[in-house]
Amino acid sequence: MTEVRIDEHFWQGDTEAVLTTWFFDDGDHVEAGDVIAEIMLEKTQMEIEAPAAGILHPKAQPNEAVRKGDVIAVID
Repeated sequence: MTEVRIDEHFWQGDTEAVLTTWFFDDGDHVEAGDVIAEIMLEKTQMEIEAPAAGILHPKAQPNEAVRKGDVIAVID
């Protein structure tokens, strides 16, 4: 199992972002490098890529606030 985390390289400090979109549904197969979600941070849309191939299980919901280091999904 691989955790999909909000990577710290996206921003500095304690600012929250908002998960805006999932491009795959729970149970979908993803490949490493697939863009699986987007977050909005300070009016900038950023893509989240799958770190590994497998079955995606989102843990965060669209419009949910997220912070750096948060686990937003797992990939089995």
